[in-house]
Amino acid sequence: MKPAEILGMIEEASGTRMFEERKEKAVKTMAKKDKKVEEIASVCPKRDTLCVCGSLVLRLCVQLLREEVDPQLEKLREEKRTYLAYQKTISELERLTRLVKAYEWSLAVEKAKKTAEEVKHRQNHEAERKREVVKFGEELRGMEKDVKETEKKRDKVSGFRACDGGAFLNIILLDLAIGTRQRR
Repeated sequence: MKPAEILGMIEEASGTRMFEERKEKAVKTMAKKDKKVEEIASVCPKRDTLCVCGSLVLRLCVQLLREEVDPQLEKLREEKRTYLAYQKTISELERLTRLVKAYEWSLAVEKAKKTAEEVKHRQNHEAERKREVVKFGEELRGMEKDVKETEKKRDKVSGFRACDGGAFLNIILLDLAIGTRQRR
């Protein structure tokens, strides 16, 4: 659409076209009356002097025209002021609407960035926890291996198994496993 068409649609939707049409009609009427006033004034160049052909009637006509035209002219001026104030308010409203939308957009972008950072932080935290699980799994396998080696050594030395020897031997094995772990 052309800008003129868009402006026409906006004026029609907001009701300002009616003011423009009334203004144009009044301007045409005033132009006609001004033309008549000029014709009448040209017949009698001096307003204060009486013409032979009814200058009193001419004065009354001019006065009557002024009484009709001046109030309409003042009314049109007031409508123009109202219309200009309306246009100013509409443009300010549009400006503020754009400002609010820009602010909302910046808030949304900032929130998206914070959310992305939080997701990244949580992913890093999760990866770290997975590495710890792997590390502790490896330590556990190493400790189990140490326990088995210690049990084998004990079995060779004492000639019996931990399940036969009771709780005391289990404590000794546990101490050996912890000692091995601390040496690492």
